[in-house]
Amino acid sequence: MGSTRFAAGLFLALLLAACPGATTSTMVGAAATTAVAGAVAGARRADGDCFTICNPGTVCNPKTGYCDPLPCRGQCMEWEKCDESGMVAHCTATVPVEMGVQRKDREPPPKPAGPADAPH
Repeated sequence: MGSTRFAAGLFLALLLAACPGATTSTMVGAAATTAVAGAVAGARRADGDCFTICNPGTVCNPKTGYCDPLPCRGQCMEWEKCDESGMVAHCTATVPVEMGVQRKDREPPPKPAGPADAPH
């Protein structure tokens, strides 16, 4: 009990020293807000959640209690994957995109269209 009072007194003394222009009511409000935030974070962690709500692009790591970033910050579409092999992670298509006419092996190329091929 004595060490708790000492810690609380030390906390208030440091708070007063850090904010010389602040009033006592401001200090009490700051201490109360800090205590409530700590209690909420502790309750969340006791339930297996992270200390805080995770921002978009992150996911809760239940082992550490911190929010870990998702690959590519979760910005890839369902047909893409995150490529983290370079200096900057980016989304790439998982299905190859057709870039031209596909021909079977040994199939002759199509004849170029000319004026004789035009319909009459």
